[in-house]
Amino acid sequence: MAFNPKNLVHLKDRKNIFKQEHPKFWNFFATQWRDLIQEGTVLDVKFTLPDGQVKEARMKMSPNDIKTVDMFLNRTKEKK
Repeated sequence: MAFNPKNLVHLKDRKNIFKQEHPKFWNFFATQWRDLIQEGTVLDVKFTLPDGQVKEARMKMSPNDIKTVDMFLNRTKEKK
């Protein structure tokens, strides 16, 4: 699959829409990320669907995971 630079523009647009529609979640995540997430942190995600079904996933954060989220949050400074 070839890389399409236009997708970066769309991703940025979607990020901005998400931030506008969910400001409390975005602000919590963006401001707490550095303090809460470090290598080895376990991230639990739970989704409750409208019909009551629950879907859950668990992930242990690696240095690459942290770098990816930092990039998405526009926090490109290296953590010291």
